[in-house]
Amino acid sequence: MHSNKSQNYRIRSIRQIEAGENRILIATDVMARRLDFENKSHVINVDIPNKRSKNDEDAPGGS
Repeated sequence: MHSNKSQNYRIRSIRQIEAGENRILIATDVMARRLDFENKSHVINVDIPNKRSKNDEDAPGGS
């Protein structure tokens, strides 16, 4: 979920998590700041780098 989604989409997504219809929600760090769910055992925070390192250029598929 990210801020470019409509408010109705975001509300529906949150309600689906709370109702148990969905088990996984992926959100940007900005969107996740205001989320609070009861009875959820895990939150996984992943920081994805914006830039590739020089070593990545040598990897297969690098440009």
